[in-house]
Amino acid sequence: MDYGYLSLLVPLVAIVMAVITREVVLSLFCGIVTWQLIKLGSFALFEAIYLSIESIIALFAKAWVVKSIVFIVLVGSILTIIVKSGGVDAFVAYMSEKSKKVKSKRAALLMGYIIGIVVFIETTVSSLVVGAVTTPIAGKFGASRAKVAYLCDTTSAPVCSLLPMNGWGALMSGLVGAQIAAGVIVGDAVNIVVSSIMFNFYAILTLIFVLYIIVFEKDFGAMRVSEVAAKKALESGEFSHEQNNGEDAKISYMMLPIVFLTLSSLCYLFFSGDGNIMKGSGTTAVFYAVVSTLVFCFVYFVVWQKIFKAQEYFAHIKSGAFDMAYVGVMMTLAFAIGEATKDLGTGAYLAEMAKNVALPAYIPCSVFVIGCLISFSTGTSWGTFSIMIPISIQMGAAFGIDPAIMVGAAVAGGVFGDHCSPISDTTIISATASGCDQMEHNKTQIPYAVTVALMAAICYLGVGFLF
Repeated sequence: MDYGYLSLLVPLVAIVMAVITREVVLSLFCGIVTWQLIKLGSFALFEAIYLSIESIIALFAKAWVVKSIVFIVLVGSILTIIVKSGGVDAFVAYMSEKSKKVKSKRAALLMGYIIGIVVFIETTVSSLVVGAVTTPIAGKFGASRAKVAYLCDTTSAPVCSLLPMNGWGALMSGLVGAQIAAGVIVGDAVNIVVSSIMFNFYAILTLIFVLYIIVFEKDFGAMRVSEVAAKKALESGEFSHEQNNGEDAKISYMMLPIVFLTLSSLCYLFFSGDGNIMKGSGTTAVFYAVVSTLVFCFVYFVVWQKIFKAQEYFAHIKSGAFDMAYVGVMMTLAFAIGEATKDLGTGAYLAEMAKNVALPAYIPCSVFVIGCLISFSTGTSWGTFSIMIPISIQMGAAFGIDPAIMVGAAVAGGVFGDHCSPISDTTIISATASGCDQMEHNKTQIPYAVTVALMAAICYLGVGFLF
């Protein structure tokens, strides 16, 4: 059944409710109930609520959902173990006092920027690691949690899309490969994906933009307000950083688990892809990587370093998992919203707009804009890729446009929503990782994201006329 404009109500209700109530879980659930009301075709509220709960429960029949939720919860356990070991404090002390390399807000944020680029395996891992390391250090120099949240978000999806040696690359190669197999275009899928990187203008410009903001401290809008408030809090002595361990803590207590998590993710991508990282399963890789990292942490912290007793170690695992439980609930509801928009055809409805373009020169820009609308409405980059990459390649083939340009535009559009949509799982995780209020993160980040999107749109117009 074609639901047309009604399919836009689910993300619209969720986003509007989030702005009004500032309660993400309630807002997402309202969006899911709206989905069921549309399906029922009547205002049978209690039946819609019942069906909404059933649809959420049904998600757990999917292996990737279970792996994703367990992964989120257990990453919380790893971070708690690292913090309780004193590893973060040791790193803060080393970087801000002993080495003297980090002695300003600019240097602290640049450090987080570099970490975000290095940890490119998965958006959630990147956001959580950047948040855990950068928040205490940047806070000491007056950086707001909103600024750190923006940094977490900016160095997750954009970086993952530009360095596709991960699950992102596997998905993109698969979608392009399907169009090659169908005879729409010719060539090698991996080569086309790699060539498309230079046309992923939104991701490239986002990384340049955040670097500019960090180096020159040219904040504007709501972010400037948050930065001024954070500076006043620092000057008044309101900022404090809780120390979790004494002087015996080592930097290795933080670095080794993070390095192990990153390397093991690459290994599992390699194995799940039968020797090809770009064909591996991202969800499976990060799930087994986080489980392996917990085993490594037990051997390292309990058996070798003897920092924790076994009972303490498992208590920290439970504590960290509990801290991330609420995030797990938000993620589950975000996945349900994704199912709702897929069921109602929200993305397909918006994608139809792209097919009405008459002039070839405007096609790359139109693909990017429609991709932005879909990803912002659904909160998913991968869902947007699945819709827009096939459509963009087919449109490009019809007008003789290089498929790398079309793939780059489609990917850039998907990254926009993953980066800044209030119902994106990456947005939720970034706010959590930095200890920032979800709605403050949204209102401070969106003006920056829209500014970059406008610049990217101009680039696509230029490419359309040049190529």
